[in-house]
Amino acid sequence: MMDMKNKIVLICNNPVFLTAISKTSKKDCYIVEQADIIQNESALEKYGTNMKLAVVEANKWGNEPADLSRFIKNFKEDENFLFLLICDQGQQKLAVQAVRMGAIDVILMPCESEIIQKRVNNILRLLHLRQQVLRDPLTKIYNRAAFENAVRRLMKQEKAQAAFIMIDLDDFKYLNDTYGHDVGDMVLIRVARILTEVLDQKDVIGRMGGDEFAVFVPSIYSKENFLQKVEVIFSRLRIKFTKKGKEVNVSGSIGIAFFPEYGIDFNRLYRNADRAQYQSKNNGKHSIKIYGSDKTH
Repeated sequence: MMDMKNKIVLICNNPVFLTAISKTSKKDCYIVEQADIIQNESALEKYGTNMKLAVVEANKWGNEPADLSRFIKNFKEDENFLFLLICDQGQQKLAVQAVRMGAIDVILMPCESEIIQKRVNNILRLLHLRQQVLRDPLTKIYNRAAFENAVRRLMKQEKAQAAFIMIDLDDFKYLNDTYGHDVGDMVLIRVARILTEVLDQKDVIGRMGGDEFAVFVPSIYSKENFLQKVEVIFSRLRIKFTKKGKEVNVSGSIGIAFFPEYGIDFNRLYRNADRAQYQSKNNGKHSIKIYGSDKTH
């Protein structure tokens, strides 16, 4: 299966721009989609929190800024969605409107291919830098601030049930103290990989700090299927390896709070999931606790 989590999604049909992209040195870092996908938010859901760059051709709107504005408005809330406008020399009104709407660049055609190539390289470099700012440098998943921003945005849009999951590794300080931080880092990277492999593209995964991870799962239509997925994560968190001639066992405690029952804002939902995780720790560790339920799994 192709790992799509850290790739930049380029939404484009323009042959000049696609040619410029094909000449970049990191072609394997991008996924190219047809421009039509931008009109269908559900089609973009498979890319979840990936950085997305849409190349928008002004000729599709004549010279009406209002039409461009309506076209882009659904995506303006998404900090991972950026757009570049390609327009003709006589379409300055659209160019100005695009800048006001936060376009990352405006290219007036015709334009020398060498200039386009340079600007494309600069844009893609900027996208990579923006992506790095959002990521935890060790595990490559969202850092705390980026996770919170993504979840807050999703909670504003969410109409169905969703879930906030807190995961804390058991006795992680002992692991670090006994075997060293290199081993601890290896475990953290492995946990992030487990979460990325088990969860869907639309799910938001973050490292909150230390050995604490968080997951937001939007739009849960089957609680049974959701809990089965949590059980898979739980079982895979029982990590075993040999170090210094000894068998090392790592496990994790999980707390879950459901939206909107136990929180309609980020802070409350996070706090309740964290409380459930704390109860899981107190109940003997390596267990699953759902906030508001007497059962421990």
